[in-house]
Amino acid sequence: MLGVLQNLCRETQEGALTAAGLELYNKFFAGQKAPFSDESDANKNDFAQELTFRDPADAGKMLFCSWHGKVKFGSQYRMHFEWPRPAGQFSIKVVYIGPKITKR
Repeated sequence: MLGVLQNLCRETQEGALTAAGLELYNKFFAGQKAPFSDESDANKNDFAQELTFRDPADAGKMLFCSWHGKVKFGSQYRMHFEWPRPAGQFSIKVVYIGPKITKR
């Protein structure tokens, strides 16, 4: 899953995804069973504090990262990252890899 995010970064030119980047986005971010998705509005509200992380590039800054990828290695994990990226930022900041945060 990290490779998909890395490839999205590579397939960004002048702040927009290339044709190959759009293909990746449509394959991994779109649709009902997409491996990358945003939390529901209810989870964003109920777990706002838990979905807020220190910026890996600036420890004095906090990032709300509700987008996540589902990763399965025996057990299922979540990988939270900053999405969409701010204008001019070509990297994707991964801020958490671990158990699902929004369990009730």
